[in-house]
Amino acid sequence: MGLERVPGYGYYQAKLEQEVAARSGPLPVSIVRATQFHEFPAQILARTQKGPFAVAPRMKIQPIAARAVGETLVDVATIPARPPTVEVAGPEPADLVDLARALIAHRGQRVAVIALCIPGAAGKSMNGGALIPTPDVRTIGPTFTQWLESPDSAPSKN
Repeated sequence: MGLERVPGYGYYQAKLEQEVAARSGPLPVSIVRATQFHEFPAQILARTQKGPFAVAPRMKIQPIAARAVGETLVDVATIPARPPTVEVAGPEPADLVDLARALIAHRGQRVAVIALCIPGAAGKSMNGGALIPTPDVRTIGPTFTQWLESPDSAPSKN
């Protein structure tokens, strides 16, 4: 969500092109757009942690639980008159770096999370709130703090 408000970021450009390709096909489609998942900070930490340090990009997000997105997908797929686009977000905006630090603290780990500013227009947009949804987006709980206290936040055994 907010992909069109982040210029020059290839990953987001590709996601928008995938939406166009899906809509141009012979079958009707509904697209569920969601903000980053509550699980996103753990993914960032898993990729960037080196010993007692990890890096997380400065970006304002409004994360949602992956479980809530899955439930939304089922809801949209099972209603007869599906809307062309459904947008969902978690209930609270936050900075990704703060979420990563909260996750580290919750897990009782001793890891210093270093904030990284993504360069260029894309980074400026992400840090400036371009990924925060518009007010008319449907918000679904739990909050990140509530999610941390749930079994869904447990580290993956993979």
